[in-house]
Amino acid sequence: MYKTGIVTEAKPGFCRVQLADVDIITDWLPIAYHGTTTYKDHHPYQVNQQVACVMDDQLDDGCIVGAIYNSEGAIYNSEDTPSTQANKHTWLKEFADGTTISYNSQTKLLKVDATGKIVLQAETETTSKSTVKTTVEAPIIELKGNVTVVGSLTAGSLALVAAGGANGKVNGNIEILGNV
Repeated sequence: MYKTGIVTEAKPGFCRVQLADVDIITDWLPIAYHGTTTYKDHHPYQVNQQVACVMDDQLDDGCIVGAIYNSEGAIYNSEDTPSTQANKHTWLKEFADGTTISYNSQTKLLKVDATGKIVLQAETETTSKSTVKTTVEAPIIELKGNVTVVGSLTAGSLALVAAGGANGKVNGNIEILGNV
């Protein structure tokens, strides 16, 4: 049978739930996820979060099929409302610290708005490709390792500084237009 309830305790993959309309707190119920073996999916449930459950007739076995926004008669939690960024074109993942990942299928914009550090790590080569232009904007941009430019390099201003007393070296000809 279908029941709603409020999470009273949570641990990875399981919650205990105060079922609505009955004075029962369940044993640990498993949470239904998209994947649990080779492709794992996990998002933590929170105490006081309203959930939907499928339970047996005795209400002693079942599972949590998902979190739902608070309905009338549930324990009120002011954070338990749809995101202000939600609309019919946007997939959205919003975290407690304000970080969001969203995709708008109408504008075709994938956006990561992080409140902390972002690390992209790969065991092999990575590629970023655009058919128009890629912009990187920051007060300081640091490239570690050798840098190869395939194509022309245009700089608004150029200052070359050899760190650690190293000397600069140019293979090929240099054409200078203007004063040196």
